Amino acid sequence: EKARVQAGTERVWMKSVMLERDAGDHDAAMRLLREALAKYPKFDKLWMMLVQVNKAAGRPDEARRAYEEGTALNPTSINLWIVAVRFEREEGQVTKARSMLEKARLKNSKSPELWLEAVRLENSTENKKLASTRLAQALQECPHSGILWSEAILMEPRQQRKAKSVDAIKHCENNPFVICTVARLFHSDRKLEKARTWFNRAVTLNPDFGDAWAYWYKLELQHGTEETRAEVLKRCGDANPRHGELWQRLCKTPGAKYADAKEKMLAVVRMVQEQL
Repeated sequence: EKARVQAGTERVWMKSVMLERDAGDHDAAMRLLREALAKYPKFDKLWMMLVQVNKAAGRPDEARRAYEEGTALNPTSINLWIVAVRFEREEGQVTKARSMLEKARLKNSKSPELWLEAVRLENSTENKKLASTRLAQALQECPHSGILWSEAILMEPRQQRKAKSVDAIKHCENNPFVICTVARLFHSDRKLEKARTWFNRAVTLNPDFGDAWAYWYKLELQHGTEETRAEVLKRCGDANPRHGELWQRLCKTPGAKYADAKEKMLAVVRMVQEQL
């Protein structure tokens, strides 16, 4: 409270809300959010939190109202649109989620993140044909997007992934997302030294990419030694990554933000155990 009075920045308000949310006091979190949004209506992260707090409290109509108001005020916030789309998808409102993505793409052209969400929405409903169509449209509009090419590789049948990875590297040769996905392919094929080389390349290109560290450590857990595991763990700790799809998903769980990089990586490894 003292920090809010003295500094009063949007991030101080956001951290105050997070403290109440993590403590399980949804009413206090909601009260602070309303106060904060009255001061900072253009700070998209506050609207995202309002959606999530309402959802956690079992108030879907309020959550819906929050994202509608938030996207009207912040139409270029890709992350807020994605929070809204995922909310509707989890509520079983696929048609609404689909129309929202179309609206979001009209307001934010050439956004790989919105296209990726559209592809995954169709895959989540087992509409593989439409997912492939969306992916083709996405790569036409964003031909050098690493996250889209990575998804393209993983959507292929196993025996065709190598050919798709060659295409991906041609379009974005030094993209850490693509490099990490290729490393995962080598891992699944038990080409361990190649996998290590490509994981190392991914984290060298972007040491902040937490997911790559976690996938590499997963390899070392399965096939490495105490020494190789210790080295990856130390290097990850030194890099202190903050980004990556799975990494950031973990960081948003209550209490996770207090963990150090090594603890976060081990938690992300548990999340990816069943993946390629």
